[in-house]
Amino acid sequence: MRYILAFIALFAAAGSVFAQQSGWRVADSVKARVDDTVITQSQLRSEGEFARLEGEPGILTDVELLRRLVRRRLVVAEATKLRMSVPPEEVRKGVDRLAGFAGGEEKLAAVAGALGMTSADLERRAADMALVERYLGFRRESAYVSESEVRAYVAKNPEIAGSRPIAKVRDEVREFLAAEKYREELDRWIDRQLNLGRVRIIPVAEVSPVIEKLR
Repeated sequence: MRYILAFIALFAAAGSVFAQQSGWRVADSVKARVDDTVITQSQLRSEGEFARLEGEPGILTDVELLRRLVRRRLVVAEATKLRMSVPPEEVRKGVDRLAGFAGGEEKLAAVAGALGMTSADLERRAADMALVERYLGFRRESAYVSESEVRAYVAKNPEIAGSRPIAKVRDEVREFLAAEKYREELDRWIDRQLNLGRVRIIPVAEVSPVIEKLR
């Protein structure tokens, strides 16, 4: 196995050298396929940079970033099937929010440029993020939480209510439990999509290079 992996690494390196010598270069690599779209290494890198800009603690691994992008692609596809959409002003708000994290529009443009992204790419990401939030909000509202579930949760976590009557915290607890219930349901749904073959993680040995002509 060690020799096979070494051969694969050598073959990949040789392929890269050959591509450059023949007037092409390896520009990217495909990490996963979701339905008929691909997720590339550059998209993982971009998502990691945006996570950093947005103040997420720690550095996300490629596996965590890939899981995030796969989940987003699946949810966007479901929202699209339901003919859900996001108005332009909401997309603009998402881009402006990212610009605020970056320190202004010019700095965001510089970050995007360094990542090989255009303003259209930023808008597409903002639209996807907004569509995901809209879809998840819609599905959360459909999650049913009974009165007995609310009372059981408060009884198990008495610090939530404190000295207040349960009527004062009922809506808050119900909303929290609905979100938890739907999060679990969403995880199960994503697992089903994996089992249905909608998602394919590309093994290292099968990573597909994306090449482009050298100028």
